[in-house]
Amino acid sequence: SLQGLEHLLLDNLVAHHQMKTPLHALPWLLLGLIADHNKRKLFLFACHKWTLTNSLRQSLITIIKTHIGTENNVAAWFLLSSFSEYLDIKDPEFVMDYFYENVLNSQEVDEYCCQLVTETMHLSWRQLNALQQVTLCDNLLRHLSQFTVPLPLIGRCMDICQLITETHADSPEQARDRIIEWAGNLISICESRLEKVIGADSPTVVEDEQRLCQYIFTVGDAAQICPARLKHSSLLLIQNLLTGCSDECDKDDTEKRWKGSVSAAVQAVAVISLGKLCLQKEHTAKVLVPLFGSLLSETPHTEIKVNAMIALTDMCIKFTSLVENHLPEMCICLRDQDLQVRENTLTLMIQLIQEDYLKLRCPMFFHILTTLGDEEQLIRDMTSSFIINSLLVKQKNVLVQHFVESLFHYNAYLGHSTYSKGRLMGSRERAVFSLEGQEKQEQRRYIYRFMLENMMDDHRFKVTYRLCTDILAGVAEGDITLSASGTTLLQDALYVLSCDEIRLSQLRPSSKDHDDDDDGGGGGEMAQVATAINDLARKTLVSQVVKKNVIENIVPIFIKLKHKLKQLKSPLVRDLMACLRELMKDYKTEINEILAADKELAA
Repeated sequence: SLQGLEHLLLDNLVAHHQMKTPLHALPWLLLGLIADHNKRKLFLFACHKWTLTNSLRQSLITIIKTHIGTENNVAAWFLLSSFSEYLDIKDPEFVMDYFYENVLNSQEVDEYCCQLVTETMHLSWRQLNALQQVTLCDNLLRHLSQFTVPLPLIGRCMDICQLITETHADSPEQARDRIIEWAGNLISICESRLEKVIGADSPTVVEDEQRLCQYIFTVGDAAQICPARLKHSSLLLIQNLLTGCSDECDKDDTEKRWKGSVSAAVQAVAVISLGKLCLQKEHTAKVLVPLFGSLLSETPHTEIKVNAMIALTDMCIKFTSLVENHLPEMCICLRDQDLQVRENTLTLMIQLIQEDYLKLRCPMFFHILTTLGDEEQLIRDMTSSFIINSLLVKQKNVLVQHFVESLFHYNAYLGHSTYSKGRLMGSRERAVFSLEGQEKQEQRRYIYRFMLENMMDDHRFKVTYRLCTDILAGVAEGDITLSASGTTLLQDALYVLSCDEIRLSQLRPSSKDHDDDDDGGGGGEMAQVATAINDLARKTLVSQVVKKNVIENIVPIFIKLKHKLKQLKSPLVRDLMACLRELMKDYKTEINEILAADKELAA
């Protein structure tokens, strides 16, 4: 709970020189775990709640300052950056000093720590005096123009410069003019450097790729401020760095392009900047979206794939229709060999779905369900959490709507007029997500069980009925052929009909009946009797409805299917009888009545 975290973390914070007991070390151990498990968003939520109870105080800032430069340095900046979201640091000169000395002017940079320090500076600069603010802006612009700002900090440093420029301008118009002036100067400097390093007449070998990354990243961020200042020729220079660019660029200019090549690290940065430039002009996005899509399927490099996925995700938000044709390539990354690619792809796709930029249609929904069988627990947990805590909250019918179709999909049965959406997939997409065949039977069935476990009783009831009418009856009437995929389809349907997860919770034995016996007290006994009567009435009603469905709908289909399978001399008769035995466990006293229509079936 939040109170428990407050007690363990905030109440045990002491100055570094006063740390004497294990309790004093506990906050720093907890912060390490929070950072290692990437739970900063949850911690920020806790900070917000602590603000409401006045638990965040300036005295805590004083304590945390004593841990800067010690073994707790990174955790201290984690705290400062988090607290700064909700609490003004009254005297942030120490933040500015550390920022100058250890971020801007340091050769040895801890990237994560630098990001925390820069974020704290971004949240605290308003507490500096006017001269310090202007000096900070000037220093940042100088370092940006000299390309000495660490790559991940460039965007945030420009944000600080923008905010300070706006604060010290006499009017919004003056602020805009000043911002365009310094951003335009940065673009001009970058363009001249890029032309020198990767222009048509430049050497084919880049001597300093790290510096080239600085040029590319800086021009991408600066062009977001004033996109009109960027020359089209500069965009083509960056575009030319990506493999396969010649198919997407102006073919008349081939002889004017740089003939060298760069590492995957530089290409990854180029993807980031081109993605940012696409957001400014739809025409640029139209040209580059196919390139990003091809990178997902062609490049073996993790960082390029991840950045291409991020670029496509950003464009899906702004230019959704441009990205729709490339959703298969994005989905295929859910099955990539690299965990980082799979994790980022799943995270980004979930984000798009949650924010309604992406409609959860099939087969994409089935692709996401496939990740429930990922070898990494992290991926399995992400998918499970998304479906249970987000998707089902918004679309409570989504599992029952697609359940029967999932059997056709995962068995790759393409001969059905309604359910065979697999025909919409390309050959590569179909191969990557294939779960067909006996060898992948358990992977399919795990997905079925997960879907059933997270359905309500009325949904399980519908699934039972539709499996019988759409699959079992389909086989019995000859609409579904017992080919290889048709056979496994029927086997899966019979398995689902007989598994524990499809049984209605009202008809399952309840552990509550035994637990309640332990409760004492006269009033409690009366309540138990009332509850027991209600439960009995509910179970009786449900049992009668289900029994009626079994008698009128399901058993006749079983009888017809059994005759069909015997006619075909199919070994699936054994599966059918085993399924029937499981179905009848809830109706022991009614078995004779239900099976009166077929004495052979009753045997």
